[in-house]
Amino acid sequence: MGLALVVAVGLGWAVYDWYRPLYKTPASLVALLPRSDAVLFFADLRALRETGLLSKLAGSSATEEPDYERFVAETHFDYQKDIDAIAAASVPIQTFAVVRGKFDWNRLSKYATAHGGACHNSYCQLPASKRNQWISFFPIRKNVMAIAVSSDPSAAYMLLPRRGTPEVLLPTYPVWMSLPRRVMTNAKSLPAGAQLLASTLSEASSVVLGIEGTTRANASLRLNLRLDAKCDSPAQATNVEMRLKDLTRLVNSLTAGQRASRNAGEVGPLLSSGTLSRAGDLVKGTWPIRQELLDSLLK
Repeated sequence: MGLALVVAVGLGWAVYDWYRPLYKTPASLVALLPRSDAVLFFADLRALRETGLLSKLAGSSATEEPDYERFVAETHFDYQKDIDAIAAASVPIQTFAVVRGKFDWNRLSKYATAHGGACHNSYCQLPASKRNQWISFFPIRKNVMAIAVSSDPSAAYMLLPRRGTPEVLLPTYPVWMSLPRRVMTNAKSLPAGAQLLASTLSEASSVVLGIEGTTRANASLRLNLRLDAKCDSPAQATNVEMRLKDLTRLVNSLTAGQRASRNAGEVGPLLSSGTLSRAGDLVKGTWPIRQELLDSLLK
């Protein structure tokens, strides 16, 4: 009887694991996140790896921080080679992420306990570097991690899969960020240049910024910044389009006398070299990102 029960449980778990979602699509990852009034972010790191952009990002100062180097050394985990995709949601004072890739769960558990944390039934929590903040994580699947940074050490439980949760319609860019209206109407925490752009988009109900690129053999990477600003009405979309064009003209006038001497890596030329269009309540923009600008941003 006991053996039969063990076999039945084993078969039941195998069937459950077989039919669990594989989370291979961006939508299946984002569907796990809290999305109401959240800043959403997605990156297809496998695509970035293939274009060569990820290796450039790896050289930025953010990945050279001692905490990150210690984490890599102790867990043998490195996003440059171990992560295929990441979806994240930022809400006030909390950040959530779902990550697909290769994980050594035993090493990650040991890292958590070695740094003041604890693990129970594969759920781990440890103090973050910021005071009164906790990092919590657990495996949704062997190759999918749920992780949260919050004052609540149990916050990652909010990412537990929910039966019947529909996948969501998402941008198709390999890297994108979706901004809710609250970010455009209260952008004091953003850099000065971003505040100006946010105020220009304040009438949009949601904004998507995406990056897409192409590369050819023996050719530099070509990137475009994409803007999709959704408004509540065509009239508001017209206002947003006009304000973006006004901002572009302002940038052009400020830089007109400096064209001969300006550095190709300056941000100003980005706005002056794009195209805008409107269809109904949607405003779209495209700006080429030159290699020099990308290099300057990653220094």
